[in-house]
Amino acid sequence: MKTPLRMIITLAVVGLFAGGSLAFIYQWAQPQIAAYQKKTLTQAIFNVLPGTKNYRLLKKNHLKVYRCEDASGNLLGYALVGEGGGYQDKIRVMVGVKPDLETLGGIEILYTKETPGLGGKIATQDVLQPSGKTFTQQFRGLKISPPIEYVKNKKPKDPNQIQAITGATISSRSVVKIVNKVIASLRTALEEKAGN
Repeated sequence: MKTPLRMIITLAVVGLFAGGSLAFIYQWAQPQIAAYQKKTLTQAIFNVLPGTKNYRLLKKNHLKVYRCEDASGNLLGYALVGEGGGYQDKIRVMVGVKPDLETLGGIEILYTKETPGLGGKIATQDVLQPSGKTFTQQFRGLKISPPIEYVKNKKPKDPNQIQAITGATISSRSVVKIVNKVIASLRTALEEKAGN
């Protein structure tokens, strides 16, 4: 009878110690994680709209839009985060749109767990497509009206097309869908603002 009681007490003490330790580490790490996420977000905004010196957060119908400006306060465009399903897990993308709402400034992959060597190439900066650009570089200056399309096994012919990564069509298609969805949401939000 004493042995089971002793085991229960020992397990309870170990459980309380482990739980307390995890809670302490979480509380200690949370501010550092938040600071890192903010730094990563800011860097992504600057990358998708080069020349950005300042940005302001505008909230439009549950949509966080970053209004990006140069050093003189001139509008360079809008940046916002989009998310959707990929082949393995969700993909999170920062999208920069020029003020004309017809041209992309660029995109940056914020989060992905796609297959290394295949879908993972969507975020790699050292793997070039046959066009001589990385996957994300293809989006810089891309026309977004009509919506972006991807082509497989051939070079893009139209100004709104990018080339899908060979062997990673699902990941490429997912990024294109996310970017098109973000652009549509941005246009709707800005039209509603203009209507008010």
